[in-house]
Amino acid sequence: MLRVERRIDETIQSRWLSILMAMLSVVATLVAAGAGDVVAIPGMRGLGLTSANHWIDSDSTSLYTALAVYLPTALAIVVINRYYNLLHTLSLICGSFFLWMLGACPMAMGQFYGGTVLLVVLLAAMALLFSVFDEPAMTPRVFMAFFLIGVGALTDYGFLAYLPIMIVGCGQMRVFNFRTMLAALTGLLTPLWMAWGFGLIDFSHFEAPVFDNIFETFTPGRMVWFLSLVGFTAALLVTLIVVNLIRIYSYNLITRARNGILILASITTALMMVLDYTNLPFYYPTLCCCTAFQLGHFAHFHIGRRSGYIVPAAAIIIYAGFYLWRLII
Repeated sequence: MLRVERRIDETIQSRWLSILMAMLSVVATLVAAGAGDVVAIPGMRGLGLTSANHWIDSDSTSLYTALAVYLPTALAIVVINRYYNLLHTLSLICGSFFLWMLGACPMAMGQFYGGTVLLVVLLAAMALLFSVFDEPAMTPRVFMAFFLIGVGALTDYGFLAYLPIMIVGCGQMRVFNFRTMLAALTGLLTPLWMAWGFGLIDFSHFEAPVFDNIFETFTPGRMVWFLSLVGFTAALLVTLIVVNLIRIYSYNLITRARNGILILASITTALMMVLDYTNLPFYYPTLCCCTAFQLGHFAHFHIGRRSGYIVPAAAIIIYAGFYLWRLII
């Protein structure tokens, strides 16, 4: 590479750029919220409890709560990567690109809703599974992972799509046995039992989720923008998985297993955005997280090559373009 290309590559990998991207994402969200571009997400999609988008009535409180969740989550993504050595790099890219992609959609980053909860719960549940590799006696952690999914499912049915991933994950982590599955089933049912015991759920007056469509609140221009943003992110995720797959499976057994769970969660998220299209915003933060992990893989695998800086730089520009597109429609 030319000297200027090496400087660009070093800049893409640098901590200061990652920090700058995180700060700009927050500022962009505040600007969009001030301009009224954060569209409230409708619907009651819980299986017994109130959906997270109805937990906070104040728009400003919802905004700052979301930011207070997303920023530590970006840090948690970096910590999970470093602790479990998912990317074999200490780069902050996965955390910064998560915020950058999320910030391109003010509706997702500018309010606290079910997608926020899904991201946090799924990351926590996967981190718990990552910690039990070849340790079948650690059933309390398996219980807690499924407990978190069970709690989430009471607030949005979309959590149930990740149950098969968690079960397969037990096999990936070499802890799939009768005791583990009993702990998983107990963890899944315990939230329902507790909610019923405390009188939060009355089975005699059970109400099915209300499937309000987010697109009913969108103008045609905004609908095209959002579908383009989601479609591009999903296509980028799948492309990066295909490109990274061979290199990922050259890792050792435990790293392959952990990345296998992450890839399965990524594919499930992309698939659910097609099957459950009326609930697209719910999956978008998780889609950004999964894509950021794969982008981190790509940048690490191609460090010192032109593609190693061209793809991340192009992603920065494209998502900035999506954000600006949203402001002008």
